[in-house]
Parts: sequence; structure tokens; C-alpha cells
Amino acid sequence: GIKTKPGLNTSVSRSVVYLNGIKTASFNTRATLSYGLNYRYIDKLDLSLNCNGTFNSVNYEQPGLNDANYINLLSSFNFTYYLPKNFTLNSDLSYSENANQIQGAKKGITLLNASVYKEFLKGKQAKISFEAYDLLKQNASINRIITNNQIEDRQSNNLQQYFMVTFTYRLMKFKQREKSMTE
Repeated sequence: GIKTKPGLNTSVSRSVVYLNGIKTASFNTRATLSYGLNYRYIDKLDLSLNCNGTFNSVNYEQPGLNDANYINLLSSFNFTYYLPKNFTLNSDLSYSENANQIQGAKKGITLLNASVYKEFLKGKQAKISFEAYDLLKQNASINRIITNNQIEDRQSNNLQQYFMVTFTYRLMKFKQREKSMTE
């Protein structure tokens, strides 16, 4: 069935700060609107879609100080398909955008990852998987932080496209022990 999960989170704060030797108050406002949608078809298919939009604002009482506003967007889509003989296909696609970044900073990043794996042995104790990360070669870390007296934009390169084969073996499966009422 389909499950939805809407959300709203807001905060407002006032702080007294010193900027360039000038005492002033700042008002920080943040509002995040989110929506999630999950769909499961029997034991064959799982789909999920999540969207978040965050508006951030810092306003100063002192005239002449620059107020700051920015928006962060994040969307993701995940797909898992369970095949016969304990094979599974999985893919996730995400898009993040940081509006109002400094000039020259990358505004949006799309990441696509995919994997296929097979579980085997008694109780699916072993798993072998082939995973592909950052198929679009866009992985970078972009972040804007606004505090009472500072605006910080960070952009750094991350490990881009890579592939991995993994083998996982669970040595022990933990079972819950049932206790008798007479113990």
C-alpha cells in the first residue's frame, strides 16, 4: 500500500551579537516543509520519494547590515525490486540544491547509485553484492551555514564514481529466547 508522511518544522530565535564592534540583535527564522511517499507491492517492490525544502533567514536590527536568506532543496527517490532466487536490484537518485550560494559554487548536485545483490545459504546468512556509486560523476559537498554573525559557504570534492564488490557473511543469527512462566 501507499503511505504518506507530510511534515512542517519551524523555528525563530533572537540573539544579541556584536558585528564589527556594533551591538545589534539578529532574528533567525527557519522553516522546513517535507513530504514522503512510500509504496510497497507485496514482497516484490519498494518505492520511496522524499522531498524537503528549507528556507533560512537572518535579519539584523542595525541598519546597514546585510540580511541573509537562502533555500536548500533535497529530493530523493529509492527503488528496490526483489527478484527470484534471492536477487535484489536497488537504485537511489537524489538531488540537492543550495540556492543563493556564493558565485562560482555549484548550486545543485544529482547523485545516482545502484546495486545488485544475492543472498544465499541457510537463513540468507551470506550476501554478495555489486555496487556502483555516483554514476553521474557529480559528487561534491556543498553547504551554507548562517549563524548570528557569519555566513559560511563550503564546497569540497568527494570521492566520485566508484564500484565495489562486497561479500558479507553473518556468523551468528540472534534469536529471541522465549522464557517459560515457571522460571
